[in-house]
Amino acid sequence: MKTKYLLHFYPSKLKILFLIIFILPLLGGSPIFVVAGIKEQSLLVSGIGLFTVVFSGILFYFGLRRLISRKSYITLTDEELILNVTTVTIPIQWGDIRGFLLKESFSTKFIEVTLFNEEKYRELLSNKKGILTKMNKLPITISLVHIKRKDRKIVFDEFDRRTPNLSYKIYDQLKDEQLEKREYRQINRKYMLKSYIIGVIISIGAYILFGLTDDSYHVFVFVGVILYPFAKVFYDILLGFKLRFKADKQKTGSLYLDQLDVLFNIFVYMFSIVIAPLGILYLIIKAVSNSIKKRI
Repeated sequence: MKTKYLLHFYPSKLKILFLIIFILPLLGGSPIFVVAGIKEQSLLVSGIGLFTVVFSGILFYFGLRRLISRKSYITLTDEELILNVTTVTIPIQWGDIRGFLLKESFSTKFIEVTLFNEEKYRELLSNKKGILTKMNKLPITISLVHIKRKDRKIVFDEFDRRTPNLSYKIYDQLKDEQLEKREYRQINRKYMLKSYIIGVIISIGAYILFGLTDDSYHVFVFVGVILYPFAKVFYDILLGFKLRFKADKQKTGSLYLDQLDVLFNIFVYMFSIVIAPLGILYLIIKAVSNSIKKRI
């Protein structure tokens, strides 16, 4: 039977090229650590160098393979969704798809394809020959990194159009995500109270760690209680809300985001005198804007 409707979606070659350029120094420089570790009889240094060689070598191999490949990452036909993942091609019947779930792990967004008959595709994957055959187990995922930004809307539209019986479509998930983001970005009394408490905790921590004198401790308390909450407003608007939202949404890889957020908050605390006026300015502009909107 001849396919009536066929769509191909390719990964961004430019992104892959940048990845290869980034990997090359690691691949070329890591053998130096291996040699240095052997000379100095340091198992740790040589081990780190060897791990970097292997890891960057694998990334370089698959990056180069993807760069020169003419295969699409996703192909849509009337009957099937076809995924070309590394050395494996996975054809999925549209009728076998239970749903598409938007997820995130290690700051990478992907779509998990849930199936009605998982055993059928588990057996299909186990029969595929390739380097990563054993790793290609269910659930089947589609990484958004490998889909060009300009193509993502088309992909989402096609997925929703070709699976009309799904109750929770991709665009419904995107709308819910936007609503959740708005809740995270709320700056109210609860938010300010929490910021004051964090500022006091950092001040006490600084006093315990550095044994500050009475005068300097008073300065830290002043910065923590008065200025830090306003500095935090500016930081959260730029980055903080986004980091915490990602950390809460991810099932894995959220610990390093939490640690990064803590480090940034300490940095904001240290430079509150400089950053706080920007936060105050933002709150004034927001208050004036809301007042104008109410009058209109």
